[in-house]
Amino acid sequence: MSEKLTAQIVAIGTELLLGNTVDTNSAYIAKELGKQGLAVESIAVEGDDEGRIVAALQKALAEATVVFTTGGLGPTIDDKTRSSVAAAVGRDLVFDEDLLAQIEARFAKFKRKMKPNNRTQAWIPADALPLENPVGTAPCFIVEEGNKALISLPGVPREMKYMLQNRVIPYLRKRYSLTQVLKTRTLHVVGMGESDIDARISNLEELENPIVGLGAHAGVVDIRITASADTMAEADKLIAEVEAEAREKLGAAIYGVDGETPADAVVRNLQASGNKTLYIVESGTAALMATRVAAADVGGTTFVGSQLGATLAHGQDLVPIVEQRVKATAANVAADFVCANVVTSEGKDVSYATAIWSKTDGLIISDHRDASANAAYVSSWGANGCMSRLLDHLRKTA
Repeated sequence: MSEKLTAQIVAIGTELLLGNTVDTNSAYIAKELGKQGLAVESIAVEGDDEGRIVAALQKALAEATVVFTTGGLGPTIDDKTRSSVAAAVGRDLVFDEDLLAQIEARFAKFKRKMKPNNRTQAWIPADALPLENPVGTAPCFIVEEGNKALISLPGVPREMKYMLQNRVIPYLRKRYSLTQVLKTRTLHVVGMGESDIDARISNLEELENPIVGLGAHAGVVDIRITASADTMAEADKLIAEVEAEAREKLGAAIYGVDGETPADAVVRNLQASGNKTLYIVESGTAALMATRVAAADVGGTTFVGSQLGATLAHGQDLVPIVEQRVKATAANVAADFVCANVVTSEGKDVSYATAIWSKTDGLIISDHRDASANAAYVSSWGANGCMSRLLDHLRKTA
């Protein structure tokens, strides 16, 4: 089809608005649709209020080619999706005997008695395409309106994922002749702020394909490169060209890609440097850095141990303390590197200091910052900062 295909998602359930349940379904749907070249342009969350759901669906249908709902297909009174979809497209709800038989079969399989209210799940909008749900009791359906489709999926993540992969994506690929692919590669940067990165690669952020965007986390900034193409090979080529320019401008600040964490990169570089070893000293961090490095060192070749230091009073000069700790520890442990990360807090006033000691080069770096933030956030910031400095040293001495 020549027209641009877009999608919107309406996640349904008051529990999502109360914060009792995190909406992971929309993120999963958006990611999987992206792989098919179908861009999600909006995600909305609505409680169990039929009027608001109907308004949200009508708005989405006016703007997008494909609209998804997730949630609200259960048997209880507060499950409003079926009636809301019917009202949004001006259709009656009709009873589907085949769906009822499927629901009854699911209960029989598990030797459970079906409650009368489960019959409500066999009602769907008139002329909707029913989708059998073999992994749950909530049937799904698709309402077609001209070239548009409104697709209702369950709220249970396991069921939603199965139905999306096995029922919905094949339907979308066939109906809309989806041939484009969308691929994303994420570069991870440490030791450099988002604004600094933006100043260096702003020309890349102005591209239309691939699309380049930034996302900041605790001590890490992501550079997302998303390419649209007819084949994966073409998408890879587009991404590679942009990635090469980003690496040229940012250098060693890019520590890894996609799912790689700073701890993964540290372990990988220590191993590449002749299986160098690392010992970690922490205070006020709940052993955050040690936990991450230990998890990354699957083979147990680089991480040789850690210790938790005494909690320090806020307001102390942390730099000489953290320097003394790495020096003293290095004298008593057999490790090529000792990293220290110390955090103190009083209310929202947080200070942290990091230091690295090398068996061959002595004190590599020490750093101290004051912040007004959550202590757990700053612990992560300090851990990532410490690991980024170790990475920088490993690369320079490789």
